[in-house]
Amino acid sequence: MAMTRRQLLESGLFASGAATIGLAWRLKEISVLQPCDGAAYQPWCGWPHGTGLLLAANAAILAASPHNTQPWRFRITDSRVDLFADTKRNIGTIDPLFREQQIGTGCALENLVVAAVYAGRRVREIVYDSDPATENIASITFGAGTAQPSALYQAIPHRHTNRGPYLSNKFVPADLIREMEALNLEADAIQIKMWTDASSRERIKELIIAASEAIVADHEQSRDSSRWYRATHAAIERHRDGVTLDAQGLSPIMTAVAKLMPEPSPSMADRVFLERTKAVHCGPGSIFGTLIARQPAGKETRVHVGRLWQRMHLWATANGLAMQPLNQIHERIDREATVQLPPRFTHDLAGIIGESDWAGLFTFRMGYAASPGRPSPRRDLAQFLF
Repeated sequence: MAMTRRQLLESGLFASGAATIGLAWRLKEISVLQPCDGAAYQPWCGWPHGTGLLLAANAAILAASPHNTQPWRFRITDSRVDLFADTKRNIGTIDPLFREQQIGTGCALENLVVAAVYAGRRVREIVYDSDPATENIASITFGAGTAQPSALYQAIPHRHTNRGPYLSNKFVPADLIREMEALNLEADAIQIKMWTDASSRERIKELIIAASEAIVADHEQSRDSSRWYRATHAAIERHRDGVTLDAQGLSPIMTAVAKLMPEPSPSMADRVFLERTKAVHCGPGSIFGTLIARQPAGKETRVHVGRLWQRMHLWATANGLAMQPLNQIHERIDREATVQLPPRFTHDLAGIIGESDWAGLFTFRMGYAASPGRPSPRRDLAQFLF
């Protein structure tokens, strides 16, 4: 039986209402309208939190870490902080030798020290643990001191990894690069290798892309990486860690559209990762660098590399620069070492570095961002204490 005009109108209104309700529910579920909102982002807000060594520890948990795993734990007394790695918070085959995790703990240590000095605590001694079999990272003893404000401290709540496009018409001046290189306090053991000439820049970009393709083609590495992706607001609030869509550097409109779509399949996510690596991360506007260390580069050296990376990233934030780690090359090198693969990336990176006594541990890009980076979710300090 044919529907009357009124019936058609009523059914259309019903369908429209149902669609609106469904859209509203979906918007709420994935938090399109309130990105980076909720308890998972509170550690970034209302800064600073606490005083003395509690302030320092609250700064430490805002440090960079691989896949935002936050792999650290603390024991705090009146005059000492013991820092440990949480080896359970590991990226599996992406980081089989715990290289990135140990670098991440070094990032936390740098934030801790910067904030403690700001809070009037003097660093009396740092004792590092070099034993790869333990979770101990370092014990830091503090004494009374004079508060020392610094640009690095002020940058702590504003430092975010920026995975978006960088401006192709604005270049990092050479004097700023030299200023950044002067942040390295251990030049005998660690160097900042900047790939500024055209040949080395193209070679490192090609190697980053090739390593990204190899990770995508490696089922185990692809799977272990994707486990840290948090697709919905509920997942972010539940885990308070990992990689989110808000932090991918998409425009606000594209972020909202991406959130409204179903969660991508692993193969689709891998394709998007490769496309953005080629077009954005290795695209125009970026300069590249690698932190290299004198071999053998063990646990303590990696922690020092992490301290340097965090110091560089805070400095970059204070100077209006954006930064992003691009560690795919090193992730493939570690994979080659643990499953007896042909040492393709090991040899290719060594060829670019050109110094047999030095090994690359951490690669990054830097530039002027087209838009600000967004914060990543964080767990509360209480979850890191014991």
